[in-house]
Amino acid sequence: MYVVILGIKINSHQSLYKSLTKIYGIGELQSYEICNFFGISKLCTYFFLTNKKKKKLRSLLKKTVFGTQLFQKKIEAINSLKGLKTYRGFRHKKKLPVRGQRTRSNARTCRKI
Repeated sequence: MYVVILGIKINSHQSLYKSLTKIYGIGELQSYEICNFFGISKLCTYFFLTNKKKKKLRSLLKKTVFGTQLFQKKIEAINSLKGLKTYRGFRHKKKLPVRGQRTRSNARTCRKI
């Protein structure tokens, strides 16, 4: 059985610690901190949470920027760099390494030739 949180299908019988990491922007550390905040063990599943804790979890995740909202912010930031015609925006546009890596012998996947 699946539960939808922030537009992501989460298996309700999988551990909450593991299933929260499937949401874009939540890694293992954030998932661990969320479980500690609610006093939940790492092995506890979404299925065994009380309704009160489920509501608190949903409200906590809605307050912070995760999932598609975070992805959209990232895309907007890159597009603003392109619009301002900055050096980093130019590198993004040409699909070259952005952070100063060399292109003579590396960056084969980034260049996509």
